[in-house]
Amino acid sequence: MKKESIILAAALGAALVSTGCGGGSDGGNGGSSSSASSQSSQSSGSSSAPAAVYTDREAGLVWTDDAQTGSVEKRWLTPQNRDACAADRTSAACEDTSGDTAAAYCESLTLGGFTDWELPDSDELLYLAHSGKAAEFTHEPIGPYWSSDVNSDPLYAGYVFIDPDNDAVPNPKQDKGSVLNVLCVRHITPEPVPPLTYSDTTAKRMWQDDVDSMKVRKPWMTETNFMNCLHNTGSCTDTSGDTAATYCKNLTLSGYDDWRLPTYTELLNLRESGNWHSLGHVVEGRNYSDYLNVYLTSDTMDEGRTLVHTVVFSDDSSEPTVLKFQKRNKGYVRCVRDLP
Repeated sequence: MKKESIILAAALGAALVSTGCGGGSDGGNGGSSSSASSQSSQSSGSSSAPAAVYTDREAGLVWTDDAQTGSVEKRWLTPQNRDACAADRTSAACEDTSGDTAAAYCESLTLGGFTDWELPDSDELLYLAHSGKAAEFTHEPIGPYWSSDVNSDPLYAGYVFIDPDNDAVPNPKQDKGSVLNVLCVRHITPEPVPPLTYSDTTAKRMWQDDVDSMKVRKPWMTETNFMNCLHNTGSCTDTSGDTAATYCKNLTLSGYDDWRLPTYTELLNLRESGNWHSLGHVVEGRNYSDYLNVYLTSDTMDEGRTLVHTVVFSDDSSEPTVLKFQKRNKGYVRCVRDLP
């Protein structure tokens, strides 16, 4: 991991946040940019001015892609609600996004003939950057963009810094009173592009390889279970709830429902063998963001308490292969099943 790059990225992101600063088509990947005139016939509502959207059919996401893509700047909370939240973290003001806010802007937006816009979550923003779809926009988004994610401290929310040269970095704790860029999204039925799996016949493993394998991030264990483990009031191996293991257990893909979270050895072998290059959907680790672009394994560290083994996919020998990761942090999930 390059510390200089991490520091540079952090400084760049902080500078943009403090000041409040702020494609074409790809039929093969199911992404396209289109004008309001070509989209208005597909939905109710109308647009009073020329506008454009970017449609990612594979992921089931439609993004705002007009001239304001990089210029709309909003707070997560109004100054009044932000101050009320700061005075009382249990106040309803902490979640009141009415007024001149990012969420309200998206919810009131009419663009490309659509009216069902909303603020994206951090996973959607990260996928937009990691998949290369952001670079296909007519008006490419660059900078810190608010997400709908809220922090455990109600005064803070998450954002993702999208940088075309240095990937994307999520920040889960930004003061809701800050002024950041806004990108809106709407959801449509995904149109998966096969193949959705990759089979390693030598290792006798089938790997998940749909769009969710570079979009879905989950913790190894929930925050509640992690804190119980930390304070010796609960099991340190409890993966129940909205976790990576649960996601794989509940996954049905290509007619199979016997998926599981891979072991450290299995996932590391996928990288070391070079077979990961055969995957159609993978988040690569590069530059300062390697420590964020990790895939979770089922194996734990520090005697099974708070850390878990993860693997980074990269050809750069100077970048880390395996990283220690706290169980409560979100990592990418790629499920596996055994072949006969």
